[in-house]
Amino acid sequence: MKSTPIKALLIVLILFSVISQGCKKDKTLPETLPENPTLAQAKARWNASNISSYTFKLKPTCFCGNVEWHQITVVNKAITSIKNEKGQNIQFTDSNLRTVDGLFKYLQSSLAENPDQATIKYDQTYGFPTYINIDFKTRWADDEMRYDISDFVRK
Repeated sequence: MKSTPIKALLIVLILFSVISQGCKKDKTLPETLPENPTLAQAKARWNASNISSYTFKLKPTCFCGNVEWHQITVVNKAITSIKNEKGQNIQFTDSNLRTVDGLFKYLQSSLAENPDQATIKYDQTYGFPTYINIDFKTRWADDEMRYDISDFVRK
């Protein structure tokens, strides 16, 4: 069978079409989060990022003590090590030290309680929270909870 220029062109167009379909970006999520994303938008961005291993620094601040930065290593969505500000390994005994998924669970349950004030900021690329400050009752003392999150590194 002779190859004609039209058949060759048709084969090239079909191959180009198939190859270009594999290069399309996921259009379900924008490149970055909107200016003031909702919890659902941020969590969707985080889940779409498909990150299960990472390190980050977390500083929980409350009337519960232990207010310092912690270097947290997460492998396969579980905390594998925690280091204090001096770089010393510490035992995982503080329930305020969480994975990113744990921070999202905390946010979901805290926001369900309708706090008087809640300020939350998210990473524009991956969607994880970078700042959480919740005051459940502004007239009460010592019920506030704050998290600062920094130095996130995907593994």
